[in-house]
Amino acid sequence: MDILHRIKAIFNLNKEAEQDPQDIYNTKLNLNKEAEQDPQDIYKTKMFYDFLKENPYTTSWIVKFVSCPQHGNKRFKRVAGWSEFIIYEPLIDIVSFDEFIKIEKDRIPFFVGTQFGIIPKINDMPGFFNGRKMIAVLGKSVLSGYVSGLRLYQVRKNAKKFPTNKQNEIK
Repeated sequence: MDILHRIKAIFNLNKEAEQDPQDIYNTKLNLNKEAEQDPQDIYKTKMFYDFLKENPYTTSWIVKFVSCPQHGNKRFKRVAGWSEFIIYEPLIDIVSFDEFIKIEKDRIPFFVGTQFGIIPKINDMPGFFNGRKMIAVLGKSVLSGYVSGLRLYQVRKNAKKFPTNKQNEIK
């Protein structure tokens, strides 16, 4: 079981615990059996859980994202030195600019939206608007550090600028 599936299983434990104690016990039992097979996997899961506990005001969006049935298996990508933000490493890839603008079904370009605009400046990126793609914008206050959440947007095929209207937001 890869790390994202283990994370989803852990978060589902919290949801299922209120519904059926036997199910949560069985899920924990299965997680433990898999952990015995792959110690590295349980280590990564523990690291993720610790990461969430240490950064509660900046990580609640991760739980929602990995729990999403449509997009939770996808990863993010960002260009080195851009959108500096503490994020759990298995969820994001540091890539070259050419790889960042490439349209991929399993990796989503990651931006940080602040009260001062989107970082990096999405509308100034040469070649970024090269077809239909999904992008992720993390809402974050530069002043307080508070993270309001993650929004996914669909950039249309012939777009020339970032779609700031709600029509392009993916629910």
